[in-house]
Amino acid sequence: MSMYGSQQGLNMNRRSGSKGDLAGPGNYSYSRSEVVHGGGNGYDPYMDGSKTFTYTKSTKGGTGGGMTSTTMGRVGSGNAGGMWGGMGAPEDNGMWVSGNARGMGSGMGGGMMTTTMSGVGSGMAGGMGGGMGGGMMSGTMSGVGSGMGGGMMSGMSSSNHSAIHQRAMNLQGQCQEYLKNAEHQLQSGGNQGEAERCMMMAREMIEQLKGCAMDLRQMGQPNDNVLRGLEQCTDQLKGVHMQMSGSMKRRRSTRAGSWDEPGRSFTDALAWISQQKRLIETSPWGDDHDAIEQQLINHQKFHKSIQKSGEVDRARDDLMSKGDKGNLHALEQEWDSLQQISYGRTQQLQDLQQIIQDISKEIMWVNDREEEELMFDWGDKNIDKYIPEKQEKYSKLMSALEEKEKHLNKLKIKVDALLKNNHPAAEKIEAYKDTLQTQWSWLLQITKCIDTHLKENAAYSQFFREANDTYSNLQKEHESVRKKFTCDKNTSLENLQELLKGLEREKEKIMDNKRQVQHLVSKSRTIVRLKPRNPEDKSSSGVIVKALCDFKRDQKVILKGNEAILKDNSQRSKWDVTGPGGLDMLVPSVCLIIPPPNPLGISLASKNDQYYEAILSIWNQLYINVKSLIAWQYCLIDIRRISSLDITMLSKMRPEEYRQMIKSLETNYEEFKRSCNGSQMFAEEDKKEIENQFSGAQRRYDQLVVQLPTYIVRQDGAQQAAAQQAAAQQAAERQRQQQLILQQQQEQAAAEAEARRREEEARRLEEERRIAEQKKNVIKKEVGKVTRTDGGKKKVGSSSSSSSSSSSSRSLSELHALRLRLEAAEGSLSRHVHICLGDDGEHDCGLRITQLR
Repeated sequence: MSMYGSQQGLNMNRRSGSKGDLAGPGNYSYSRSEVVHGGGNGYDPYMDGSKTFTYTKSTKGGTGGGMTSTTMGRVGSGNAGGMWGGMGAPEDNGMWVSGNARGMGSGMGGGMMTTTMSGVGSGMAGGMGGGMGGGMMSGTMSGVGSGMGGGMMSGMSSSNHSAIHQRAMNLQGQCQEYLKNAEHQLQSGGNQGEAERCMMMAREMIEQLKGCAMDLRQMGQPNDNVLRGLEQCTDQLKGVHMQMSGSMKRRRSTRAGSWDEPGRSFTDALAWISQQKRLIETSPWGDDHDAIEQQLINHQKFHKSIQKSGEVDRARDDLMSKGDKGNLHALEQEWDSLQQISYGRTQQLQDLQQIIQDISKEIMWVNDREEEELMFDWGDKNIDKYIPEKQEKYSKLMSALEEKEKHLNKLKIKVDALLKNNHPAAEKIEAYKDTLQTQWSWLLQITKCIDTHLKENAAYSQFFREANDTYSNLQKEHESVRKKFTCDKNTSLENLQELLKGLEREKEKIMDNKRQVQHLVSKSRTIVRLKPRNPEDKSSSGVIVKALCDFKRDQKVILKGNEAILKDNSQRSKWDVTGPGGLDMLVPSVCLIIPPPNPLGISLASKNDQYYEAILSIWNQLYINVKSLIAWQYCLIDIRRISSLDITMLSKMRPEEYRQMIKSLETNYEEFKRSCNGSQMFAEEDKKEIENQFSGAQRRYDQLVVQLPTYIVRQDGAQQAAAQQAAAQQAAERQRQQQLILQQQQEQAAAEAEARRREEEARRLEEERRIAEQKKNVIKKEVGKVTRTDGGKKKVGSSSSSSSSSSSSRSLSELHALRLRLEAAEGSLSRHVHICLGDDGEHDCGLRITQLR
């Protein structure tokens, strides 16, 4: 038998805590939104197995059939229907037949519509009702809910078993009393209605006995005594029924003795048809696909067996031979009714088989998803790896659920159609439907838990990753600060200033770490605990867990948000916890989270915070050291400057300049005193030494300032005497310069006169030479004329011309030499012209004149 074929198979082999129970009256819509957001029928806390369902089902019989309200505790077995339908007309052989053509109500047969489920609490409703001839027999409805004593919860105590046995004994006694009363009424010719009422009550007692027997069987308890009592009551009921049939036959014969009796064959045929109907109507409905398949095969054989009936053939022949068309028509109607009922059961079995197969397939799909999620380990092992993978799987699961929801809604339409058409196995169909709805709703609850786990575990992973990264950054920062910013008294001022700038830049990085550290400290208070989810992690104190959804088990309930104490988590899928009220219960681990605070996370965040504070303290110390060294260096510079001053240097400075010097010294010394507090660079001796140097510089400055006025007065007198002497020297020098200039002017005038004389002489000589040349030319012409006549004259003329030419050349040479001397004198005169300017002009002119000399 398939484990999904019956409620026992569906639930008994399931993991503990594998699903939650949704109890409701039917009319479900497979929608996640209804469960997640509180719509639909809502979520009933989780139960063990699928053993809690509530059904409200009206099962109508034939004409006048009783309407049965079957309310099951857990999965109810509906021994429902009008047990004996209606009371038909009496026949010759004393049998009671149901004839709907004759106004006789056939209930859902006096048989049992048994629903054998896990943890069954039988809910019986026997509705006996029918119509008698021209009158109506009111069906007395009695919805007697058994199952409150047995089958409500798995794991019943022995007192509950005893209660069921005691109740069965009481029911058996009541049934026998009712049957005795009915038999007495029949034998004494008393009230026929009272006899029928007693028989109806006896039937109800029998049905309740059947429920008790099934309760005990489902609970694994022996039920032999109850079954024997049930057989006794059933046999007694048959006997009383036969007595009632005989009595009614005799009365009818008395009242209608003149009627034309249809014959025994007709009565036997109707009895046979009625018996076959009752066999069909009281046939059980399988709990799973295989059982229904076997029932379908058996019914097909049965259907073939009723296609030919000797009783019906004999009755038909007798009625045709008598020409009794009325009874023949009635017989044909009963025969057709039997065939229709048989065909109907075949179709109903096929419908039931198909719908249970479809629902079981969906239950199996849901269970597979559920099993995977229940077994998932939400601990911290490989969390950085499984979180992204699980997020992707979760997204795919939600997409699959959306598609599956559409398919389930289509399946629900088919189920609702069967229920609307009053399928005889409606209780079983509803049980399967409710099981699927329960599993579906439970899976949706699990998805909500998964979503919470994903968010919390992702935050856990991110927190520890960031915390570890921050710790590494702090280590690097510590190493950087410790190595980069070392200094001492030998470090130059320029390097100290660079170190100070570097420290200020480093402060920005440290402040970035501060923001991250503070963020982690704040976030650490919201991080869940994952290590206690590992069974190997043993905690000396109790671990508090928190429920992510409502959960119910064995009447023990833990609601969403409730806290419990973890006792045992050795099983991955379910944990043993002590819930509200101190009750121990097993809860699926996916439904539980270990809430903040996380000691490990808080410790790590605190460690980072302390590390940051240590680095900041180091930075502050280095900053103080550098600042104190810089102030010390500035003090030394100012002290050296003041110590190097003398009265002469001070006298040449403007007052604001030397005042600024002492002010700078005082400012830098005050800065040094402030910055050296806490500095590691200066001991008390160093501070005393710099204080002495500062005091010495102050005294030196004060002395110079006091001496300055006297020095300035003496310097003014000396400057005046020097100025007078310089003025006299300048006057004498100016006089010498003037004399020199006058002498130069005289020499220049003489030179110019000599030059003019020489120039005149040169012009005269040039004129003489020209005249001589002219004469020479004239002589040459004359000589040319007299050459032939007088050779002696020629010789005289030639000598005279030569003498004149020689004299002219000598004059030209002297003139040229004179011109050169004149130009040299003029050039010398112009080069040494000097103009005196300024206070030292006279002295300068004297030097120039000396150079010229």
